[in-house]
Amino acid sequence: MMMTGIKRWVALCAVLLAGFGVLAAQDNTATTFEANLRADLDLLAGVVFAGELPEPWTANTDPSTANFIADLFFDNELLANAVFGDGVRPDEWFGASSPNRGLVARNLRHDLEATASFYYAGNTRPEGWAGAPAGVRCDRLTQTLILVLGRDYQTTPTTLEAVVDYCAAVRSELEDAVYSDLLQALGTQLLDPEVIGGLRGDLERLADERLGLETRPAGWIGNRDAASPTFLSDVFVDLGRLADNQLGTNVRPEGWGGVITTSPQPR
Repeated sequence: MMMTGIKRWVALCAVLLAGFGVLAAQDNTATTFEANLRADLDLLAGVVFAGELPEPWTANTDPSTANFIADLFFDNELLANAVFGDGVRPDEWFGASSPNRGLVARNLRHDLEATASFYYAGNTRPEGWAGAPAGVRCDRLTQTLILVLGRDYQTTPTTLEAVVDYCAAVRSELEDAVYSDLLQALGTQLLDPEVIGGLRGDLERLADERLGLETRPAGWIGNRDAASPTFLSDVFVDLGRLADNQLGTNVRPEGWGGVITTSPQPR
């Protein structure tokens, strides 16, 4: 079971690496996506503010203007302050967090959907809502899988958007696709025991550099036995503890994958 978990993790990482930097590349549907985003933002704002939009509201509806995305972000933050409270955001909030226009638009759609779901306490939306594919409501890892598998491997999810937990269901489907269809293309060298064992060595060297020799965060496991059944999960647990120590609790950079659902669970 441990080797199966390692294989799935390596395959998944390879797919995610293929998607770094190109998560929401512009295509011929980008303008429509952005225009629908603005329309839905204004629609929900009209409901929340009872038709009286706040004075700073930009109301920029022209995607050809240089400041269109910046205005989208500004207005979306005004709406979020009204719904969640000033400066308060849910844990799954993306924010702008990218210089890539397409990626920012995707992030804003994700956050707008989160605002609407909170405001209506569910999946209800105002009449006239243009919406977007259900995948934009998912976390970054799942959205990366959807993008890369569709773009590079012509793999389209078959999960119905009407299922209760679409994001969990589609992620499970795509992880299975990565494992069953793409693993052979990775090459057996990625599963070499020395490569797998090197995960712990690299993590310990990083911890030495950041914290000092023999200094580790509280609860550090330090398992160096690559043959042990908990080796992979122990490495992930310690990686998470080092990240919490260096970046802040539960603060992670964009593209951080974490432990896949089929991996051994942290102890």
